[in-house]
Amino acid sequence: MSVQIRSGGRVHAEEVIDLPMPASAVWGQMRDLKRFLTLDPLHIDVRRTDADAPSDCEPTSMRRCSLTIRHRLLGVGVDRRSRVLWWREGRGYAVSDLSTRGVRVGFPHVCKYEVERITPDRSRLRVSATGKWTAVWMPTWMIRAWMWWVMRATRSRIEIELQMVEIMRRRAMRK
Repeated sequence: MSVQIRSGGRVHAEEVIDLPMPASAVWGQMRDLKRFLTLDPLHIDVRRTDADAPSDCEPTSMRRCSLTIRHRLLGVGVDRRSRVLWWREGRGYAVSDLSTRGVRVGFPHVCKYEVERITPDRSRLRVSATGKWTAVWMPTWMIRAWMWWVMRATRSRIEIELQMVEIMRRRAMRK
């Protein structure tokens, strides 16, 4: 895992997860955007908020769709606004994660999820968050610790989810 904090509060955190499963199987889970984004421990619910869109996030219509991400920690949190910034079928996507109070407050950032094929049965998932830390009163070590915890918890939840998927996939292949 990497957590970099540059001058001016620029933050880039990245977790790389090598997985013992095909990239297509990983993408099959990632493609369910609403569910996959809730593997971040702070994201408890994701809703599509386009005025003319269905309530579901349909993969074929994800580019530029608007979302609301409910953030909670120990029952306390806020709803944040989001947009799918890019969507590459079979490869990954990026979503913004912004405060409803504006783009210069509340750690505005972009989350990216990208899967790549390593071998036919192995893949690599990159999860990253890049943005500007706006709580200037917070010391760098605390920002680093917070980002480390969020990224590590996200990694754990993704690994557990994908391990269960792989177990079910292998059972289905035996039948």
